[in-house]
Parts: sequence; C-alpha cells; structure tokens
Amino acid sequence: MNSNRIELPKILFIKIFKYLQYNYESIEIKIFKIYKLIRVLNRDYRDNIAPKFEYEYIIRNEFDLESLISMDISDILMANLTIYSSHVIKCLSRRYIHILLPLINHFYTCIDLGDLNFLNDPTTLQLSQIYYQLNNLLVKPRVNIETLQITFSGDFVVTSETLIEFKNLKSLKLTNISLKTWFFVVNGVEWFSKLCNLTTLHLHVLIIYQNDLINLISKSQSITSMVLERVKLTNEKLTVSTSNDLFDTLSTSKFITNFVYQNENKPIYTVNLSFKSLVNMLNTNSILKRLKLSNFVVDFEENLFISNNTIESISTSDFRIVSPNRTFHQGSLVLYWNVPSNLKELDYFENCLLDEPEYHHNHFYIQTLNYYLSDQSLKDWAHLKQILECSKHTLTILCILSTYDRRSVDFPTLFNIISNFKSITTLEIYIDVPTGPALHFIRMNIPNIKNLYIKVKPNNTTFLNLLGDVMKFNNSIENLHICDNQYYKPVFEFFKSLLPLINHQSLTLITVISIYDSSPQIDSEIDHLYNEFEKYLKLNLHHLRKLKFKTPSESDYPKYQKFVTLVHKLFLNDNWSK
Repeated sequence: MNSNRIELPKILFIKIFKYLQYNYESIEIKIFKIYKLIRVLNRDYRDNIAPKFEYEYIIRNEFDLESLISMDISDILMANLTIYSSHVIKCLSRRYIHILLPLINHFYTCIDLGDLNFLNDPTTLQLSQIYYQLNNLLVKPRVNIETLQITFSGDFVVTSETLIEFKNLKSLKLTNISLKTWFFVVNGVEWFSKLCNLTTLHLHVLIIYQNDLINLISKSQSITSMVLERVKLTNEKLTVSTSNDLFDTLSTSKFITNFVYQNENKPIYTVNLSFKSLVNMLNTNSILKRLKLSNFVVDFEENLFISNNTIESISTSDFRIVSPNRTFHQGSLVLYWNVPSNLKELDYFENCLLDEPEYHHNHFYIQTLNYYLSDQSLKDWAHLKQILECSKHTLTILCILSTYDRRSVDFPTLFNIISNFKSITTLEIYIDVPTGPALHFIRMNIPNIKNLYIKVKPNNTTFLNLLGDVMKFNNSIENLHICDNQYYKPVFEFFKSLLPLINHQSLTLITVISIYDSSPQIDSEIDHLYNEFEKYLKLNLHHLRKLKFKTPSESDYPKYQKFVTLVHKLFLNDNWSK
C-alpha cells in the first residue's frame, strides 16, 4: 500500500466543491460547471459526487428557454428544471423536447392541464409538483406525479376515473382560488381511498360532504396525515353543524396518525364539537400521535376524563371549553387526563381552572412545552414551575407565548426559574422582552441553554448595539435568533452591530430580524465597514455555520447588497427578502 496515499471522506469533497461553486461561478446566470472538474477525479468521486452538483434552472419565459438550449448538451443535461409556463415549453422543437422532459422536476401553470397533452411520456417525465387551476384532471401524464396541489375555480366532482392513473401520488392538497368570500364544493373525496400510495391529504377552504369524508377515513389504508383547514361540512343542501360523527369515525381509524382540524370562525364557529365525542375519540384511538384543533368552542360535561397514553402531541390554540358558569377556558383540554399521558409536546394555557384543587398534572414525558400566558398576571409563575418540576428530566424546549397584549411580565422571576431546570436546551420567547431583562438573561450564561430565540422591544437603548458586549459573558449559547422590534434601525448600524456577534467563538448560528432605515454614511465609510465585515467573516468560518438576516431592499439600499452577496457566498444560503 502506498504510504503517501491520502483518503478524504466524500462529504469533505462535497463541501470543498460547493465552496468553489458559490465563490467562483456565476450566481446570476446559474450556470455552474464545477462538475466538469470532478470528472477528472477518480471514477468513485466522479460518479458519486458529480450528480450532487446538478444546478437548478428556472424557466419563466421564452428568453430563459432560449438561454438554456443555447448551452452545450452536456451542460443542459446537468440542469434541474422548474417551469412556470406551459406556453414556453410548447414552443420547443422536436430536437429538445425529449431531452428536457426528463429534467423537469417542478411544473407550475395557471391553465387547464388539457392544454398539456403533449407531455405524454410517463416513462421519462418525473414531475414531483404541479400547481394549477382546473375543472378536470382527465389528462396525461399522471403516473409519476407524487405531489399535487389543485386550486379550484369552481365546484368539482371526484370520480374513480379521475384518479386511476395517479398511482404514485403521495401528497394531495385541494384549495380554493377565492380564499376569502366563496367556498366551492368538492364532491366524492371518498374516492381518494383508491390511491394506495396517498399518505397526506390537505383540504383548504372548501365545502366537503361529511359522509364522503367519513367514508374516506373508514376506507383508506394509506392516508396517515389529514388536514382540514377552514373546511365546511355539508350533507345534501344542509350545512352540518356538528362534527361529532366525524370524530366518532376517527376514533376507529387504524391509519391516521396526524389529524388537523381548523374550524371556520367567521362570523361564528361553523362546526360544533361535543366534549363527549372528543374524549371518546381520544380514549378509543390508540394510533393517533398528533392532534391539532383550533376555532372550536366545546361545552363542558361532568365526569369525563381522558385516559389516552399513546398520543404524543396536542395543540389546542383557539380551542375553548365553556364551563357551567359560562366562562371560557382556552386550551384546557390537558387538564382532563386522569392517567399519566405520553405527550411529548404540549400547549398549556394559564386560566382559572388551574386553581381548582382537584386538578392534577399527569404529563411527565414532555419534551416541548408551549406555555401561553393568560390575560391576568399570575404571581410567581406557580403553574409553570409545577409543570417544569414534573418534566425536569425530559423537557428540552420551552416556548413562552401569549394570546393577549400583555402590559407587564415578571421576566426576572421567569429567568431565575428557568435557570434551575438543567434539561432545557432551547428557550423561545415570543413576547416582547425589554432590553434590560433580555441582556441580563444572556449575561446569566446558563450552561444548558444552547438555543435562544428572543423577541426584544428596546426602550431608549438599542439592543443590538449592546448585545456584542454582553455576549462576552456568555459562552453557552450556540444558536442565537434575535427579533429586534426597534423600528427603523439605520442599516449601517445594523451591519456594524453584527461584527462582535460574528467574532464570538461559541456562536455557530446567528439569525437577526430587524427593520432598516437609511444611513447618512458616505461611500468610503461603507467600504471600510464592508472590509471589516469580510475580514470578520473569513476569520470566523471555523465556528460560524450560518448567518441570516432580512435582506435590505436593493432599491432602497443598493450600496449594501455586497454585504448580502458575501454572506450568500460564504454560507451557501439565501437570506429572506420579506
């Protein structure tokens, strides 16, 4: 064996070539030829690594199409195509149509697919996503489609003939082109049970026949995830006022593991649900793992308790139980367990029911807790402490939220409580934290807090300008996500405030959301800051894996686009523009 031979892992080669790809190839025209360099390597690296460098090419118009077909054939074959118009692809000559069809992975069009019959080679066409508006599906090809989203412009009838060739369909979403004012009827959804590979069904802003939906749940042996989002149920010409029959059927399902039902709530909740039907479903169904209910009001019933020990996640935002005195208690479903649950994720809402002496906490395996504050100030965070104590060996993610516009929160007490629970590694605070308490918490340097999301509302001081100095006292946080609610922060000051964060050795991921304002700096000052920014980034690439921020508008801040381009090159990711 040659002692001078060095073997490097494939992942290292991939990272090296991705760095070269983004630093020495044209991003604007999206033509990357790094794979040509890989071809000169030994066969193993050439065959296993080169395919990872197929570049994405988007065709929005005839100009994009002409640019693509003007390339060498070897370059064309490395393209991963997304097409937004059926018109441009129909302009293709016979010379290119069979070359490009196998390269199409995403297709978007706003016309009836009846105009696309020329795409008639299901053995080579590999469509994974299609978005279109239509009144029928009777068009080829369909065999290889796995993900399909249909946007309706009118009522629609599903038949077995419609679906017969969607053999590989795994995910289907039906939605309404008019999301605000008009609901279209979809008749025959029970036929989706014929799609043997369909695992995910999402119905959005539609009217569905309840019996069809019940039959679908009863018959399908493949659907594991069902989402009903603002769906109205009907029988013949009458709108169904209760979903009890639906939940009774769900209680016997042996396949659905994820069920989401977002009730329509304008002007009132359109579908009711009895507490008895819900409890019965939970006590009977041992397959369901995740349940999300929103926009429901349920009448309280005495002597009903939940004994489910298999479900892992329950989300009940905008889910209210009406007690005998007609008061609303939000999200209090978790109070009715009378046996130890298996919940891994829990939404917990502060409310007066927690003061009842017979209440017992029966959730001991929580890994993620979403704790919603009530509209009243509860002293000492007593209920949060109780939950944390019960889950002190398992809880890793704690999120503090509120459905109310709270005027005051005792943050010092909250942070002291959190510091005593060593299993928590991720803390997310979605309510405004004043600058002082926010900086104080970071300075506490709690060893187990590795991931921090914090929403900051500065007073008279600028949070980001002070954060760099405070981070010197914290070597625990690795993933820092800041939402700075100071309006109109000068863009120059924003990039300047990032420098000490970039230089902080314990940080591996930095995300900052801020709102920009113009800066009076001259070009030489901006250039000097850019040079510092570039130097800091390149000196800290060994520990910093991601830097993300809201991209300043190119039209408003053209001189700062080079900062964005630099980050894109070094970290191989786009920043968001909205």
